[in-house]
Amino acid sequence: MSGRKFSIMSCNKFEDDSWDRLSSSDVRMVLMAVFHSRLNNQIGIFYYPEGVWLKQARVSSEVLIIAIDELEAAGLLEYDRQSNFVRTIGWFENKPPNNPKEASGIISIFREQMDLPPMVVKQIAEFCVVLAIKLKRWSENDSKDFQALVVRLKDFMIEIDEDTGYELSICIEEQLFNLAKSYQNAMKSLGVKYALPYPDSVLSANLQIERSKPLETVSVQREERKEKGNNIKENSDTSASRSQSGAPMISRSNGTMEAPSIITKGSRLAKLAKGDVERHSRNSSQ
Repeated sequence: MSGRKFSIMSCNKFEDDSWDRLSSSDVRMVLMAVFHSRLNNQIGIFYYPEGVWLKQARVSSEVLIIAIDELEAAGLLEYDRQSNFVRTIGWFENKPPNNPKEASGIISIFREQMDLPPMVVKQIAEFCVVLAIKLKRWSENDSKDFQALVVRLKDFMIEIDEDTGYELSICIEEQLFNLAKSYQNAMKSLGVKYALPYPDSVLSANLQIERSKPLETVSVQREERKEKGNNIKENSDTSASRSQSGAPMISRSNGTMEAPSIITKGSRLAKLAKGDVERHSRNSSQ
């Protein structure tokens, strides 16, 4: 079906060292099931209960649990066992948008599905970082679709950063730790030229890319910075600039943003996705 193109795994994945390092064919099947599941979508995060997953991967429950742990440790996916949502890490590196219209459509999907688990912010950060390379290329034509995308992206990033307590800025910085310097250079160039709201550390080239830095170290620093920001916010006047907190800050032309509200995580999408799973199960059994 033409509508399923977004779930096709790129052949480049099979040439990746991370694929070769997986311990068994069963683990690889568990990963492939995520990419090829009919429940997948254009943003690489979807409701995937273990019962459906093990059936599609053709593995036992015990093998599935061990495989998920290995794939998470390898940085290939993230699985929320409470909500049963899975996130494919590197989704947009594997299948980036092909044109401005497609990128704009992905933003629309993210907007519709913001009641997903917190992992969605990490996926948005990956999308924003990968998109920078594409934007730099598309800017050469400066088409109407490109101009419209820049406006949508700017509003979208500011909205998400405010609604998630500036989590998007932190996640963008974390994404850059594991990517080539060209991504940061593209973001800096675009941010200056089109006033895109990338983190100040990226725009000022103060972000130090340390590709060898352990992920656990990044996570610890992330929590320390968030805690520091919360403490300063509690002890300072509400009008104080967020840049004083030492946390990354999304830039915007009209000054410092106000303190954000926490985004509401509803269950509407989970119920809809669960219905899709049940319908899929009934169709499979017929």
